[in-house]
Amino acid sequence: MAEGTYGDLLQEQANHLSRLRIERGNPSLRAIEERASKLFAQENASLPIATQSAAFNGQYVGLDKLMWLVRTLMSWDEYGDDCTPPARRAPELHQWRTHWVEITSARPKRRKATDSPADDTAPSYRRRGQPVRFIWLLDARLR
Repeated sequence: MAEGTYGDLLQEQANHLSRLRIERGNPSLRAIEERASKLFAQENASLPIATQSAAFNGQYVGLDKLMWLVRTLMSWDEYGDDCTPPARRAPELHQWRTHWVEITSARPKRRKATDSPADDTAPSYRRRGQPVRFIWLLDARLR
């Protein structure tokens, strides 16, 4: 796994995940979700289909979710048969953790609300110096 922009790193991870999934018999997202929940119940593992889809489509997922996904995929052998998943600290997971750190380091920083200039406190729908217009709606039904 190589260096690149944030988007490139995410896409590279998605490609590796997709390949791993195919190498392990291409299980459905539902099968992955159910298997992760059984295998890693003591870790309170949760791999919803939306999270898996995000990971397989090059979107950011947290480290726990990524590791559960990789470990679950590795719980099928190259023939798609059940096997023991790697432990949390297994050496074969090191490259996945390292790549996640690269992605997270390249992740764009969020702007804080306090980063905006102090004089820019007007709501976005109103510019300073422009009149405020009101529209009154009256219900004039007679009884």
